[in-house]
Amino acid sequence: MIGNTQNIQNSNNFEPMENTDVQNDHQPREWAGRIVACLNAWDAQVDALIPSNLRIQDSMDRLANEIKEIFAPLAKFNRWLNESRNIDWHRNLAAFLVLLPIRSARNVVSQLHSVISTILYTGVHPLNGCNYIAKSIVLLLDELTKPENWSKMGCASIGVLAGQSLILGNPLSLIGLGIGGAFIAAGISINALDAAIRCEKGKELQVIRDRLVSHVGQAPEALLTGLFTGMLIGGIRRATQGAQKPVKIEDKVISDGFKKIPDVLQSKDGDWGGYITTIKNMTLEEAKAYANRNDKITFFFRSKTNVVVGKYEQRPYGMCVYEPGTTAFFSGQPTWASAPAPGMVEGYIKS
Repeated sequence: MIGNTQNIQNSNNFEPMENTDVQNDHQPREWAGRIVACLNAWDAQVDALIPSNLRIQDSMDRLANEIKEIFAPLAKFNRWLNESRNIDWHRNLAAFLVLLPIRSARNVVSQLHSVISTILYTGVHPLNGCNYIAKSIVLLLDELTKPENWSKMGCASIGVLAGQSLILGNPLSLIGLGIGGAFIAAGISINALDAAIRCEKGKELQVIRDRLVSHVGQAPEALLTGLFTGMLIGGIRRATQGAQKPVKIEDKVISDGFKKIPDVLQSKDGDWGGYITTIKNMTLEEAKAYANRNDKITFFFRSKTNVVVGKYEQRPYGMCVYEPGTTAFFSGQPTWASAPAPGMVEGYIKS
């Protein structure tokens, strides 16, 4: 039932990125190496005891090998991209900047390919696939113990936030930026301190300078890869939100004369002709009082977190980022649409 682990996994011609600008030990630590060796031995035993003999497994293995042959030229291109990292980026800045977006785009394709191939492989060869996932988790935990990877994680997380913000129009999350910045600062400081402790006496400043240069060299690729990934995620989210249909939700009458409808806002495809005004920083009590003073207002919705409302052609009141407490008032009948996530907005209708 289980086949050779080389089939689908080795069809990945977009090899995982490895930044050779940072001169560190890329071999797994002793504990990780022992676990991976045990899992490799388990793979061999499984292949010997349960050979691949199902038609679907053979078909998928042949398909994987055919795909590998088709994209074989990309393997050479990929190796060339990896070798281009060996140049000193600060001495060959022009070449570094030209290749930067190509490497970043390749990294995104590599990530997608790895996820899809792992899912397919695990579905066709479940025992070997689960074993492969276990090895990946062990190696991931090992990489997380290396400070040089923390700064890359911080840059990538900031890039993902920026990419989603560009596509969705949401403001950058200060908490997310803070977390990313903390990873960058921790990675640089701990890596430099560790290098200074282990180097020869009298060479501390030189070693620290080299480590700082290596961190600066790896940051743009991590940031741009994160940006592309964030734009892809944002595009998927926007396409998903755009496909949402207006929903009907049962209203609940509450004692103060308003019907509360949780997790809804006026649909971007609904009738915005009854739009009256938008007021920021309103409490719920202030919004209800304002609606009671204006006889034209029949309903309103109020944001509880940052949320994008409307669409571009509805300006000046459409495609805006509503901050917490921003309330939009309308006359007429609402056309509710579900919020992007629970707890973001709520609607109210005068009873």
